[in-house]
Amino acid sequence: MTRDELQSNLDYVARAVRKRERPPGVPAIYFLWAPLVLIGFALPDWAPHAAGLYWFIACIGGGALSVWLSMRDERVHGVIDRERSRRYGFHWLVAGVAFGLTALPIALGRYEIQTVANFLLTGGTVYALAGVHMDRPILWSGLIMYAAYAAMMLFSPPYAWTFAGIATAAGLTWAGISAQRRRGGASQ
Repeated sequence: MTRDELQSNLDYVARAVRKRERPPGVPAIYFLWAPLVLIGFALPDWAPHAAGLYWFIACIGGGALSVWLSMRDERVHGVIDRERSRRYGFHWLVAGVAFGLTALPIALGRYEIQTVANFLLTGGTVYALAGVHMDRPILWSGLIMYAAYAAMMLFSPPYAWTFAGIATAAGLTWAGISAQRRRGGASQ
């Protein structure tokens, strides 16, 4: 038996003992993305020319910091699940590609409000599927993005992006609190 196989078996036993077939997620990652989303969603209403640069930097920096927080969380809790890490990595890599393709019309200078709103549709799908397949608490953030998209398409309310950002950030904060509670209040 190799060292990796032994570690994998020990990790399986640790998860079974802790009764965490579905881990609660990393609260720090939810708490990181809540303000990033709030600021980024509000920018189209208040400083639309800064939104593209903000999201470019926030996605790269937030993504790198999320990976680090996840790796740190595994080390702190003593369970390194490489299969789960790969699954999470592929999910968010595919999400990055979807966001990039959603941004393509904007990069080409061909966009209207519907094109920009498609980020909510893409984000809602990515977050909702993450909630279905990985971390249940994030499901609500995805559903909030769907509701915000529908409201934008149906009613075009003023400051819609700001309200969508507030609601989504609240959903992410709730997901972080929920994940913390599922861990029994353990700190990050």
